[in-house]
Amino acid sequence: METTNHTKEEAFKRFKEARDRKRLVVEELKKELSESCEKRTGKKPTSFFVL
Repeated sequence: METTNHTKEEAFKRFKEARDRKRLVVEELKKELSESCEKRTGKKPTSFFVL
């Protein structure tokens, strides 16, 4: 296995990309869960928790 050194800028870029990707996935999950909860209970959820 080869070890690679990343510069501070590369690491920050990867972090920002991962954060943006997570934000998109969370929005999709929020929409899906909101729809399924509304279908089951007839009410929109008041909160949503993601780690």
